Amino acid sequence: MQQFRRLSEQFLARDAAVVTFFGFGVMIAFSFEPPAALVGAGAVALIFCIALIVRACLLTEDHISEIEAWRHLDPEERPIGDDGLRWARDHFQGVLLHCAKSASTVAIGCFGAALALEIVG
Repeated sequence: MQQFRRLSEQFLARDAAVVTFFGFGVMIAFSFEPPAALVGAGAVALIFCIALIVRACLLTEDHISEIEAWRHLDPEERPIGDDGLRWARDHFQGVLLHCAKSASTVAIGCFGAALALEIVG
């Protein structure tokens, strides 16, 4: 179970890193207009947050075997039985929702900073 926990967190961290890279790309593209750059990055973070929430809502015990962390485990390392599947689903949903909470915090920060720059500037 520790292996599944570690892999699920690592794969989600990889996904978050890719989205962060895309957000920085949007910010660089709009670097001539800092409020627009922050709004663009906030929109990327918000879309990522919504995607994670939808993914967590649609995750069932039947679909847990389709996630990357499960497929990378050897069959003897996977949680066993219905309780194992339920634990894996619950854990992965928790990881998804925790990452969505962090993404929403980033989105709020970006939108707030854009608003502050627009007011000041």
